[in-house]
Amino acid sequence: MSTDASPETARTDEMARVVGGVLDVPLPVDKWDVPLAAMGLDSLAVVELQEACERAFGVKVPIPTLATGISLRELSELVGSGSRRTEPDARPPTWTASSHVKYPSEHGNEFAYPSEGWTRTPDQVADIAAAAERLPKTIECMERLYERGDHPGAQLHVAVDGVPVASVAYGMAESNRPLSTSHLIPWLCSAKPLYSVAFGQLWERGLLSPDAPVSQVLPDFGKHGKERITFAHLLSHSSGIHPDPLYGHWDESREQMFDVICRHELPEDAWPGLNATYSGLWAWFVLAEAIEAVDGREASQYVQEEILAPLGVQVFQYPTREVFAEIRHQISPLWQLPPYSRPFGLFASADDFARRLPGVNVLGSAESIARIYEVLLPSLASPIITRPTADAIIAPRRHGYYDPHYSKFISYGLGVVSEGWYWGPYCSPRTFGHQGNFTNFIVADGKHNMVIACLTNGMRDSSRDGDVVNCVYEDLGFDTQPMHTSKITRIEPEQDPTWVRQAEDEHYFWGDPSARER
Repeated sequence: MSTDASPETARTDEMARVVGGVLDVPLPVDKWDVPLAAMGLDSLAVVELQEACERAFGVKVPIPTLATGISLRELSELVGSGSRRTEPDARPPTWTASSHVKYPSEHGNEFAYPSEGWTRTPDQVADIAAAAERLPKTIECMERLYERGDHPGAQLHVAVDGVPVASVAYGMAESNRPLSTSHLIPWLCSAKPLYSVAFGQLWERGLLSPDAPVSQVLPDFGKHGKERITFAHLLSHSSGIHPDPLYGHWDESREQMFDVICRHELPEDAWPGLNATYSGLWAWFVLAEAIEAVDGREASQYVQEEILAPLGVQVFQYPTREVFAEIRHQISPLWQLPPYSRPFGLFASADDFARRLPGVNVLGSAESIARIYEVLLPSLASPIITRPTADAIIAPRRHGYYDPHYSKFISYGLGVVSEGWYWGPYCSPRTFGHQGNFTNFIVADGKHNMVIACLTNGMRDSSRDGDVVNCVYEDLGFDTQPMHTSKITRIEPEQDPTWVRQAEDEHYFWGDPSARER
């Protein structure tokens, strides 16, 4: 505790205790000005932090504010003011020259915030006009979202039966560079199904199995209670491990990161397979290690040769500094909105993009990621995976558990959210998809063989994702009668988050061991 007795310092000391408790890391004074996102504040921790701040200070900070790169000191000042930062709906674009921040790399390149605003290029005008003929409501919705100032730029790709319906780009990639449909944008967690497909291929070859213990392939992993964890637990986010062991370690060597995971203990109250614990980084890191162990190729090489090359898509996985220099002009970083006006902490330099974070550090366009999800659609023939395997990936594997990451009861397949209602009232029960930390969403509906991929380059309010999805269904004339609703979507933090839902009769009971065995 600081010896400075001023109310401001006392409040910041208390905020350090609150934030440190959520992130499970100490936060000394020299960390107070570091963006919380750079210290492991992912979309799960954001929800926890919002609730913790409200309990400790009586102020409910909007989630988009917490997700836009705020530091501990800035958060303390915001809470101390007793007012909330302007919500996105009320915030006009405020991209001024004074908010322009540059991040140089050692290669002489820099990311500069697009402070000058957006002048539409001829290609953008033509693409948007063509898309508006097929998807008028959708394009109008995208225009509104852009004008709200939620993001400097966005890509939208919609395809049905593998045929593009619309592919458009809005806004700017960075200063003086309009965003195009071919720009490379970080996919974050929406890249996870890419490795699900790789797992499925190796499953078909008999080299990996969902129900096999991870330690069967990686013996060093099977320590400190983790010998019970299977590959299905990794892929369905049900291992019971939380917080993520790799937070704060992503700049270490590959060997050091794997050692951190191996030394991590499974909590005593964890029940692998019966816990909903989102794994942002560590689980896909382990999955990549397992791919190399059974195939012999480094995971990114395997994915490139067995998935990306056959599909003919341009995607880059944790590019080296040399590759980064070659593709620098194609990259749009993820921007933290004004007043920060700087790249998201994990993607600000060549070294950042080179971090070996499988299932997160992947760059591509909206069209490219849509092609990945199309591989899993039921009625589209895939050249890289069989239909039964694809069905097994998208089928609910973890069903009926409250997930604090989503603040809902939600089902998960092997790397995808397998809940139609989660994506919108028109989505069929055969819908699956993923989101990437308040920057993107991909929705694939097996009933209509449709994929909607929306990538933005801003850490923005994601509450309007459903508006885009609904407009696409209406524009294409698909079912517009609500197919389902979520009966129970939230429980309070003090309630046991391991509740188990009995889907057959919609009764709920506490998730204690004896109840789980019934």
